[in-house]
Amino acid sequence: MRRGAAIGVLLSALLLGSIANPLGAGAAGGDRPTPRAQRPTVSVPPRVSLGKLVGIEVSGFPAGARVRVQFARRHDPPCNCDGSLVIPRLSKPGFSLGRDGQRVLHVRMPRRYAHCTSNACPGPELTPFKSGQPIYVSVVSKSPEPAAALDTSRVR
Repeated sequence: MRRGAAIGVLLSALLLGSIANPLGAGAAGGDRPTPRAQRPTVSVPPRVSLGKLVGIEVSGFPAGARVRVQFARRHDPPCNCDGSLVIPRLSKPGFSLGRDGQRVLHVRMPRRYAHCTSNACPGPELTPFKSGQPIYVSVVSKSPEPAAALDTSRVR
């Protein structure tokens, strides 16, 4: 397995953990949730096409945040084993949002996602997304403060 793929899978776990607790509340005991009007939101089209650009509307993130996007096979509850590599790659800075914490991101829908076949995942298999498959689209920022948002879609 390529080193970049392994790192991408590890970040998948971090991203999905941020989605499960997007505000990071409770870690220090005194954290307060973000007021409802300021919570991050993500909006994607109801259907996306493999290998095509997807317009992702992002808002409510901290001013100047840098964000990353990930597409994942939809599970109930979410798991960290079935996500695409993170966009942009870890070697690059995330997408920069404006002072208002908003932006429309144009991201190419990946054709495959990393799928671990066991809990001890020695290395993921790259598995093609399938037509009609439900997916999560997550957007996460780790700085200037942690924030995350999630929307669902379906592969065309």
